[in-house]
Amino acid sequence: MIYGNSTDVNIPFDHHFHTEPILPFNTWGSFRAIPYFGLQTSSPDSPLIGLVWFNNNAKDVSALHVRHWCEQDDGLTYGWKYHNFDDFGFQTIKDNDYNFNTSFIKYAADNWKALVSVNQTNAKPINSNNDSISLIIYLSIQRDKDVIHIKLIIGKHWYLISLIIYLSIQRDKDVIHINGYNSSSIQITGFNEFIGNFSLNITSQGDPVLYSGQLDSDSSIVDVIKEIKSNLTPIVVNGTQIYELKTQKVPSRSQLIAYQVVFREQTKLMIEFNVKNQLKEKLSNVGDYDNDMKERIRLFGQEFDTKFGLKGKGFNEKQITFAQSVLSEMLGSIGYFNGNLSVDSPGMKSPKTYGPLEMLSAVPSRPRFPRPFLWDEGFHNLVIQRWNSSLTLKIMNSWFNIMNIDGWIPREIVIGNESIAKFGSVNTQTDVNANPPSFLLTIDSLIKNKQIDVQFLKNIYPKLKAWFQWYNTTQSGELIGTYRWRGRNPEMGKNVLNPDTLTSGLDDYPRATHPTDKEYHLDLRCWIWLAADIMSRIADTVADSQMKAQYEGTAHLLADNSLLEKLHWSESDKAYCDYGYHSTNVSLVKGVRKVWTPPKYQLTCDQLGYVNLFPFMFGIIDANNTKLGYLLDSIHNSSQMWTNHGLRSISKTSFYYNKWNNEGEVPYWRGPIWININYLMLRSLRHYADIPGPNQSKAALIYKELRNNIIESMFTEYERSGFVWETYNDMSGTGQHSHPFVGWSGVVVLIMSEHY
Repeated sequence: MIYGNSTDVNIPFDHHFHTEPILPFNTWGSFRAIPYFGLQTSSPDSPLIGLVWFNNNAKDVSALHVRHWCEQDDGLTYGWKYHNFDDFGFQTIKDNDYNFNTSFIKYAADNWKALVSVNQTNAKPINSNNDSISLIIYLSIQRDKDVIHIKLIIGKHWYLISLIIYLSIQRDKDVIHINGYNSSSIQITGFNEFIGNFSLNITSQGDPVLYSGQLDSDSSIVDVIKEIKSNLTPIVVNGTQIYELKTQKVPSRSQLIAYQVVFREQTKLMIEFNVKNQLKEKLSNVGDYDNDMKERIRLFGQEFDTKFGLKGKGFNEKQITFAQSVLSEMLGSIGYFNGNLSVDSPGMKSPKTYGPLEMLSAVPSRPRFPRPFLWDEGFHNLVIQRWNSSLTLKIMNSWFNIMNIDGWIPREIVIGNESIAKFGSVNTQTDVNANPPSFLLTIDSLIKNKQIDVQFLKNIYPKLKAWFQWYNTTQSGELIGTYRWRGRNPEMGKNVLNPDTLTSGLDDYPRATHPTDKEYHLDLRCWIWLAADIMSRIADTVADSQMKAQYEGTAHLLADNSLLEKLHWSESDKAYCDYGYHSTNVSLVKGVRKVWTPPKYQLTCDQLGYVNLFPFMFGIIDANNTKLGYLLDSIHNSSQMWTNHGLRSISKTSFYYNKWNNEGEVPYWRGPIWININYLMLRSLRHYADIPGPNQSKAALIYKELRNNIIESMFTEYERSGFVWETYNDMSGTGQHSHPFVGWSGVVVLIMSEHY
């Protein structure tokens, strides 16, 4: 088979796209990863429900700070505090002087309730002359033939805070209507092909309703904020200016309905969704809902303790609450994605459309990376499978269902109108570019914990074989036993200190300064060893003796410490290293790289960092190998890898430590602490601490210190900032880059529970 020159890049592995749903079509959940609060079903044609709000204290509409999609620049503190994925979630949001709680409870697949409550904090008394909040809830439809009607415009009343609710539907045959109970509640009825007839009941059960209004629009879901802003009118109420949501132009066809309620100081807004056979005229009581939520939170805590056992490990209540929040944010960040992906191959003149694809996946960060990433997802599911292994199997299956005929899985998935709008453009994926196959860590854990049955492995085995073959072929180096990440661009080296290797997942981590086809990469070699080792055990489980022997042969070759040292060991640096065309003397001068010492083919050992530790990280080094002691010394050396907060990504003695790659690229894998790599390091330290060898006690000591440092530092920073972060500063331990970033930083829960 010829890879990387294929016009078949957009043909799926099974020659057709799977049509069976990942979850039942009528399964509702918080599957919209992009908004602060949004609900939909796990189907391409779901009605969409979401929350919008803003402070009315602005001189005009253009100055309003409208909250809808999660954005770091909003400066909010937020996150799911309790979420079990299956039937409930509870989130807190702090926006300056207002506290929000958004929650939902599922009583059946197609019957749920949600509660949005807002209270002003005691930090600042309400100023009726200049301070009020507008909240918006919407329902929207997006297909050309969808139909919605507003049957009742509710009379105007005044509040100091306005709340708008929206509902969005997407199918051609979907229909929704608005009916009213009274000035504090409405009912929206509609039809969806998969759901059937439904009703959405909304009622305010806080302060008496003073104002309610609505918006009727033909705009799509990606234009919700634009449409809301264009239909806001400033009006003065009791000397205070607020922005009234009111339809400016009645559309010939409606796609968006937004309901607005204006209230004083605080409110509790109950939202109830029912299918036809459950339609009811009487709305639920908030008190009953609150009691139900408390009981679910109690049961969540019990299940969490059973599965992670943190009480038994001596953690206090605050630390356990922290861990529960980390798990909940990860589960609450699982999104449903569908649409077409743009794919390319070096042998094609232009990209092709691949799809429609359908995925269920966690995301690394709701504000910065609210889309699926291949190598992140393996780490996500190391955590998720401990909570719900069947959920991990569904997620993993959806990833392998997007594999193409060559065994390639795209590394980053931007599909669907909302995701493309958030990303800002179509994100084309190229079929020679890899990403670390971290899902194999998940599969290995599932097998070891007996959470995956033989039939599932048999079903997915043909794809696993194709995936391994794709890696082993497309990423191979020129020498036997070597491998090279594709995607490095020599031209990029003109304007950066060291060309990125995005495909490795380590982005700006320094490699050979002058990329060529002759270089080979240590970390990729270790990933292929891991893949071969796990695939040999899977082949044994599914009784494929021929392939088992092949995988064992590859694993044995790559585990040969003598060959590893011949290709990658630097005796003078006491480290395993990449090999390539490399200069040890470069600098940036006015945005242009200057090479002061000509490059030569050599081991790239002028830095020590994560890449150098991969043979240790995956347990490839023999316990009696003297090289192991050198690496442990480097790990525990504060002038190199060791800090009080975790292992830094590159040694302080490296030329590249905290160096900007160019004027716009801050140091990423050049000093900051990454929790996923620290997890793998702890996993390996535990391994070497458990087997006899001259470094057994040293590994045990480093394991204990490193684990304590990571837990204490992450917890302290969470208490200070309210977030788990993408990286942590190696000197201070403060969070850096994206936040909230539960993503693979969420493996701190496994570090606490010592599940490796």
